[in-house]
Amino acid sequence: KEISQLLLARGVPLKPLARESDVFELNASSLSHRIDPPFGDSDLRSIVGLAPVLVELDLSNTEVTDAGLGALVGFDRLRKLTLKGTAVSEESAELLADLTALERLNLFETQMDDSGFEVLLSSSSLRKLYVGSSRVSEAAVTAARVKYPDIDIVWSVSPPISP
Repeated sequence: KEISQLLLARGVPLKPLARESDVFELNASSLSHRIDPPFGDSDLRSIVGLAPVLVELDLSNTEVTDAGLGALVGFDRLRKLTLKGTAVSEESAELLADLTALERLNLFETQMDDSGFEVLLSSSSLRKLYVGSSRVSEAAVTAARVKYPDIDIVWSVSPPISP
């Protein structure tokens, strides 16, 4: 309750996944840059107490970095994590691969590279992995699709944005 109030004061609501649910989702994506300071590593550290109840976390386009993701160690019920448009890189791959319930991971538009991608594929729970417009190469994705057929790997390269 205390964490929920802290988040609400920052403009980031914690919501039950369904009515009468004892598990929650947190979406900091759409509000991140409308709050001052933007949602980032210190906010992530403040939600550590949610580990037993948080199952979905959207940190898209936030200021979260590899340093802040260490706060997610022990989030053993987290099934869906979206890090699209963050500075996350291969430095977080092992931590992410060790999240035992993580089924869906979105790393579009991050700094993840081939070495981190390979580490992520060692996850025993991962079923869908988005790595487009990152530093993960097409060759690595092609090889991984053969080696890990149970993981749905979504990859594409966004066209460059013209000025």
